[in-house]
Amino acid sequence: MASRRSVVPILIAPALCCGALALQGCGKASVAKATEGRLATILSRVTCERGDAAEPTARARRIADARSALGAARGLPAVARLESDLRAYNRVTGELDAIDRHRFGNVVSLLDQAYTLRLRSYEDEKALGIRCLVAPRRPIEG
Repeated sequence: MASRRSVVPILIAPALCCGALALQGCGKASVAKATEGRLATILSRVTCERGDAAEPTARARRIADARSALGAARGLPAVARLESDLRAYNRVTGELDAIDRHRFGNVVSLLDQAYTLRLRSYEDEKALGIRCLVAPRRPIEG
């Protein structure tokens, strides 16, 4: 039979490991929020520029910074959701561009899909904290 002194360390070790894992999980959440905040700041710099006001080399540098920040944050759920929504939006708008001008096909359905996906992307961008966004407008009905 094990003595009390030999059992206590066996019980304490798993408790310490669980505590360490819990703290590590909390750290990941704060790191994710900090990464999302940095990403939002970098993307806001790009989206808040107006026309030709920015110097072309500075704009190119900001876009390069935004691409590298997106690459680093790709594993975060909010960024993955935004990326997925934008990919779906680009697919639908590509289908719209490929439609023959004289045969309309399912244009209305594709326009509705594009609007819905753009709206979801807009909400994802707002959730990340990106500023200077323009809300999408509903396509003309009728």
